[in-house]
Amino acid sequence: ADNSPAITFTPTVTGKYTIKLELFACASLGSFCAIATMQKNANTLPIDNIKIVIQKLREVGEYLLEEKDVNLHFMKEKAQWCVYGAVIDNNRSSSIDYVRMGYGEHFIVSTGDKNLADVDLYIKTMSDGKTVCSDEDSETLAAVKCLTEANKNYTLKIQNSKSDGKSLIITSIFDLD
Repeated sequence: ADNSPAITFTPTVTGKYTIKLELFACASLGSFCAIATMQKNANTLPIDNIKIVIQKLREVGEYLLEEKDVNLHFMKEKAQWCVYGAVIDNNRSSSIDYVRMGYGEHFIVSTGDKNLADVDLYIKTMSDGKTVCSDEDSETLAAVKCLTEANKNYTLKIQNSKSDGKSLIITSIFDLD
């Protein structure tokens, strides 16, 4: 059993590729899988920056659970990611298409490392580009409560509106009960 697989892949042509991660067995129903794609001579990503972002996300979850009595958990829509991350330069954005959240209320949060001064978050329907919910406040944390429909594809757009250079920004999708 290989619970930490790693592969090296060099594409022969520029284009879109599909990465498939399959969980064959797990110790509990709530197991968490992750994929990191990296390349040589790309962005340097200090471990401390990753720790900062993870700690911020943990604090948001603890605050909602303890102070607001909100029951949230990672999105459980089948075959969908619930955490996305990217290194995004100042005044640039990154978008993730074909996100299927299913019917229900979700809490979506984006935050970044110590370089980040302002992050904005947009959830749009892919069919018509309509913004369903957004957070454009000038803060290091963007958070929205969003009702999504079943069988609909969404785009998550994460905007690094202001930072001191590039910033690691992580976005998490939670289901609300």
